[in-house]
Amino acid sequence: MTRLLALLPPLALILSACAVQEGPSLPAIGEVSDTCGAAERADLLGMERAAVEAVAFDQPFRIIEPGGIVTQDFIPNRLNLYLDDADFVVRINCG
Repeated sequence: MTRLLALLPPLALILSACAVQEGPSLPAIGEVSDTCGAAERADLLGMERAAVEAVAFDQPFRIIEPGGIVTQDFIPNRLNLYLDDADFVVRINCG
């Protein structure tokens, strides 16, 4: 019994290290600034992938397919173009 009591303080210390800590909060939807000019490229909405690929962009961009794997790096001036299952642009944002 004494051994068990002797183990309680170290066990409590170990378990406290497992506590969830909150990281920095992310901005809410609508609070992210339009650093890549996504609003100005609304003309791309509804455009087919082949037509988008023919556009001469003067900034970095990426085309994101449904269920596609994308990197989590944030590049403020990069334009993200999201496609639907029929290969049409359905959403545009920065990152």
